[in-house]
Amino acid sequence: MGTISTHLHASTKEFCEGIGKSLHKMAGGLRAESNYLNPLVIGDVIKDMDAFGIEKSVLLPLDMRTTGDGFVPNDHIADLVRQHPTRLIGFACVDPHMGDAAILELERAVQTLGLRGLGEMDGTKQDFIPSDARYFPLYDRCVELDIPIVFHTGNSPGYPIDQANPTYIDRIAANFPTLRICLAHMGWPWADVAAAIAWNKPNVYLDINALRLKYLPATVVLMMNSVIQDKLLFAHDYPVFPTAKFMKEFEEFPLKPEIKKKMREENPRRFLGI
Repeated sequence: MGTISTHLHASTKEFCEGIGKSLHKMAGGLRAESNYLNPLVIGDVIKDMDAFGIEKSVLLPLDMRTTGDGFVPNDHIADLVRQHPTRLIGFACVDPHMGDAAILELERAVQTLGLRGLGEMDGTKQDFIPSDARYFPLYDRCVELDIPIVFHTGNSPGYPIDQANPTYIDRIAANFPTLRICLAHMGWPWADVAAAIAWNKPNVYLDINALRLKYLPATVVLMMNSVIQDKLLFAHDYPVFPTAKFMKEFEEFPLKPEIKKKMREENPRRFLGI
């Protein structure tokens, strides 16, 4: 089995133009080494994956039309996947404020475009409380379609982060026990809360996307090396962080080698259902 990265925003020209307003907000809180505002072609993403031994990456769009911060069309993600079908796995995103129209778009994205999950759903950038019951029909449809969902949790440069608290997703996990859920970024700075949720909810996973691993508290690292080792997902965040730097930090991070292997291979496949 090869490495799967479960969380990547391919910063193509269409991506950067579609959510340019949001990217500029976030850029103010990112370090200069970030390459988020410089468009790429998808071939650059594949070359980066090749250089670091990543077999497949999951592409996540964003849909913030109600808040005025733009969106990346699901058709664009599907087109990128068609160009590299053995290397890329596409997810859909919908605007949760659109109600039934959001559900219809999710159905189209999965059943017609061939996308294989929902995300990244983001309480901060989309300005919604994920655990509000008005959004439950959307999660119901994910269960019916047998697709996983990725929620942004934790820090979000340029945005207030209160609505990205992982406790909101805990309530969803309890109400939808068969829905495979990923708490992106391990919920940092609420990483201890996210770890507890992953421990007590069988359907919840954690990814390490856009996370400086050295800032995780010792208790969370202890849990990663033991009780939540089957819930951890490898995810790099090219081009937000240089992959070489991320991989160096991952290699140096004090996790057992067998758990790092699970993060890269077995756990992502279970989460994705592949």
